[in-house]
Amino acid sequence: MQLPFLQRVLEPGWKLLPVLVGRLQGPDYRQVAALLQPLADATTLVVASSDFIHYGQRFGFQPFPPDARAGERIEQLDMGLYARIAARDAEGLVRQRQTYGLTVCGYRAIAILLEMLPPDASTYLADYTTSGELEGNFRESVSYLSILVTADQPLAR
Repeated sequence: MQLPFLQRVLEPGWKLLPVLVGRLQGPDYRQVAALLQPLADATTLVVASSDFIHYGQRFGFQPFPPDARAGERIEQLDMGLYARIAARDAEGLVRQRQTYGLTVCGYRAIAILLEMLPPDASTYLADYTTSGELEGNFRESVSYLSILVTADQPLAR
């Protein structure tokens, strides 16, 4: 999803290293992060791409009815996950996703990125919306967060 945007805004000659993440457990996140860190220098842009909550019967996730408060409840779930990201808490992100059965497809990639971050990293929630809000119907909704991560130190250690 991000490739067309990167092709448009980055200088010619940039390189892409796609990493597809499958099933991981416990220490695997830290181990994958350690393998990727040497590839990330001060000129490296790391992108972890994922939708957030997929809500509705079609997605097999409807822990509350699609009533007038559905949008608010979805946002609470999304912001709970964002709080784990802002705290750079990969384990907490994975645990929260598993505990509540949250439908966030790319949570593993996000957790790996969190494990790669230096201690001075900070996050900024640049934008948040849901398809339910855009369409005015929360029977089915997918959430989208744009999160920027900055740090003075490069990812490579």
